[in-house]
Order: sequence, then C-alpha cells, then structure tokens
Amino acid sequence: MKCEARQSISQSEFDDFAVLLTFESGTIGTFVTSAHAGWSYPFQRLEIYGKYSTIAVEDMEKVIYAPGLKRGTEENDFKQSSL
Repeated sequence: MKCEARQSISQSEFDDFAVLLTFESGTIGTFVTSAHAGWSYPFQRLEIYGKYSTIAVEDMEKVIYAPGLKRGTEENDFKQSSL
C-alpha cells in the first residue's frame, strides 16, 4: 500500500488523497479523493470496477449497478427513503 496526501486548499488538514493498493494476486486498487474537486452534483461518488461490471454510489443516496456486458443497468434511489 502507498498513500500520498496533501493540503491543497485547507490550512489545517489534508484535503487531497491518493492510495494505491497492490494485492498478493497482483490485482491493484486505487482510491483518489479531493475535497475541492468540484461543486456539482453528485458531490460524492464512489465507483468500483470488476470484470465487465461496475457499481457506483452517489452521495450515499443512489446506487447504480451494471452487472455485465449486454445487461441492463440497475439504479436504486434512496433520497426519499425513511430509514
């Protein structure tokens, strides 16, 4: 694992991060975040990629799942949920 962080705008805390993970199998994973990347919706987005598939979470309210080639995308929106 390797991580780099810096203070790009904030004077008191790190606001940009990049993490590189290398697993024993040789698979790599990356996480990149910036507190000041943009101010358009969605403000937060997490994407995970697999073999011909993707899952994304937007602002902890919406989940988008693409299960594979030639298959439809599924979306679940929890904005109005009363959990």
